[in-house]
Amino acid sequence: FESIGPGDGIEENRVNIGNLTGEYQMVVNSAEKFHPQWLHYKLTENREYRLRFADHVYKHYFNNGILTPSRASALFMQRADMIDMAIIAESARWGNMTLSKNNAWLPAVTDIADNYFDERWDIVLEQYIDEGLYPDIKPPVFTSGGRPLTEDIITVSAGYTLDIENTNNGAGTIKYTLDGSDPRQVGGGVMPVARDAGDGGQVTIHATTVVKARIKHGGSWSALHSMTFYVADDVSNVKITEILYKPLPQGEVKGGEYEFLELKNIGSASVDLGLASFIKGVQYSFPAGTMLSPGAFLVLASNSQRFEERYSFSPFDEFGGQLDNSGEKLVLVNAVGDTIFWVRYNDKAPWPEEPDSLGKSLVPVQLDPTGDPNDPAYWQASRWVHGSPGKDDKATTSVDQGQKTPGHIVLRQNYPNPFNSKTVIAFSLPHSSFVTLTIFDVRGREVETILSKRLSAGRHKLSWDASRFAAGIYFYRLSTDSGFRNTKKLIYVK
Repeated sequence: FESIGPGDGIEENRVNIGNLTGEYQMVVNSAEKFHPQWLHYKLTENREYRLRFADHVYKHYFNNGILTPSRASALFMQRADMIDMAIIAESARWGNMTLSKNNAWLPAVTDIADNYFDERWDIVLEQYIDEGLYPDIKPPVFTSGGRPLTEDIITVSAGYTLDIENTNNGAGTIKYTLDGSDPRQVGGGVMPVARDAGDGGQVTIHATTVVKARIKHGGSWSALHSMTFYVADDVSNVKITEILYKPLPQGEVKGGEYEFLELKNIGSASVDLGLASFIKGVQYSFPAGTMLSPGAFLVLASNSQRFEERYSFSPFDEFGGQLDNSGEKLVLVNAVGDTIFWVRYNDKAPWPEEPDSLGKSLVPVQLDPTGDPNDPAYWQASRWVHGSPGKDDKATTSVDQGQKTPGHIVLRQNYPNPFNSKTVIAFSLPHSSFVTLTIFDVRGREVETILSKRLSAGRHKLSWDASRFAAGIYFYRLSTDSGFRNTKKLIYVK
């Protein structure tokens, strides 16, 4: 391993400098000198670490990764552009009238951008191979319709055809999985669920899928080629239907161990939740192939064991993190980062306050909720302490509290009234209607439209926060597409 170190030009070797000889060799002989590069050097003695490192090399060095010459060059030029104007002033300090930004700085920068990264890429890759940090067998290539696929994730339609190819001139065989697992077991064996594609194979993508593939050649494996194929699905019928954010403790077990979230598919068709993720509040990513059947529930808990002890069934899985007792924002996104829903729950009015002290959960007012989960009117406290995970809460019905569908439109008086800052407005609909609820001041000027959407039949309620308006007398008017119109007075005091 040649001692070419910092300052020795394009050939310098920084790959694993503990193996260098001579003046550039890294030696750590006391705890005070310990640092990450030495940790990496010691970890490379482990076979599993070396292959995991090779996986990262492949991810970033190939397929338009961040360390490919074109991307590295582009990043370098972005940095150079940031100091472009400053170089004019800097060049005046060089003390040589023949040197300037145009004849010294720009040629040097251009040479690096156009030549250095291409040459350096080859050199470093060879250094990885020589050090045993990258196999000399190439990973499988993914193509479709003859086009190489270089992305980490792409959106496709059901029935999409993927071709997996071995470009090692017949050496080795392709092993791949479709469930997100590594086709190679720790230790070097083949994962039982892995499929054999020989020298090449074809895969039809029907649902969101993570394809992971390696080449196995004797006892050696290539680096991992991983790619996600996202099949867009209609997730509008996936609703959040229960949040237990402040459970009661049980014996010596803290209440936080019993937290859970519940989702429900209120539609008539199964929904693919594969690779959807909670990215705020708690952390969780659904495995590829996760399907939620019509009418089915899915529960995520903070602690599966404690959850099963309390509720006598197992949750779907555990989420990471904890729910904030004072309220926080929960966000669920699909595989490509588009928001499925979000809610910022709270423990204070107009949000139901019982879940903050009595061990109850937040549940929707409707069995199959159609409103905005970020609206306090969407929620109420569960009927039972500890909530009702995995089933409809008995406190909720499709028309609110078990009452029959009203026979006519009713606009109720807001409560409380008078109120300080926030008040609740409730009304009933005998059939689905497009509804507008508007606030006016005493002069008849429109202050705010707090609702304008189609709602299902039943009882509805929502909150109005007047904190940004002046105290006084206001009026709220309910209008529907059937011609109904009714107005009531409310009094805001500070």
